[in-house]
Amino acid sequence: MFAQADPVAAYEAIAPYFRAISATRAAFLQSVERIIAANARGAASFLDVGAGDGVRALNIARTAEIPVVVAIEPSAAMRAQCPKEVFAWGCSVTEIPPTTMRFDLITFLWNVVGHLQTSEARWSALAGARKLLTPGGTIFADFSYRYNAAHYGWRPTMRRFLSDLLSWSDTKGDVTVRWDGWGRSVQTFGHVFTQRELQALFTAAGLSVKRRWIVNYQDGVTRRFPFSGHLLYQLVAKESQ
Repeated sequence: MFAQADPVAAYEAIAPYFRAISATRAAFLQSVERIIAANARGAASFLDVGAGDGVRALNIARTAEIPVVVAIEPSAAMRAQCPKEVFAWGCSVTEIPPTTMRFDLITFLWNVVGHLQTSEARWSALAGARKLLTPGGTIFADFSYRYNAAHYGWRPTMRRFLSDLLSWSDTKGDVTVRWDGWGRSVQTFGHVFTQRELQALFTAAGLSVKRRWIVNYQDGVTRRFPFSGHLLYQLVAKESQ
């Protein structure tokens, strides 16, 4: 049995099994990758924040024909798995070192922002990424939706909705992310978002929504209504509009 609350240490623990874990959500992950690649053609540089083993970043880059791929990944065990085509920075999203590099495409995938434990850290991470965009560059970020009834079930979702309606608190979205298997249980911090919360987050970070997709977490099919899936946003800097 293994339990760990710190996200970096948790990903260190699951690194040997990360590709197997990813395979259980392949339909969803690949759908998000296809959407991003289709909307990123012509980009010359790509930064993936919280890149894990770097496989998804490379998939997107190859499909969209992006020649320069940089990954931010604080877990050394995850970085060790990154393909050689991906240049990895061993830092956290909130500790990106000063750089003159700028990127046409920046991604935060599989609810990476939700592993940051305060709202201040979340908007700071997005604001920091905004400063690394080229003029006209774009950010893609997906988020676990608090009212995703297709995944969480209707009764738990309605309880969440009514509870939030009666008394809203940012910390109500705090959850425990858990991976079970391989003779151990790994747990870490996660946060699931409301749309109102996300809009406030984007505004604080100086970003505007260009487009939004709802992607079902089970089958990867894009849906019409938010309660049917995960939320994927294309974001741009406000001054670029």
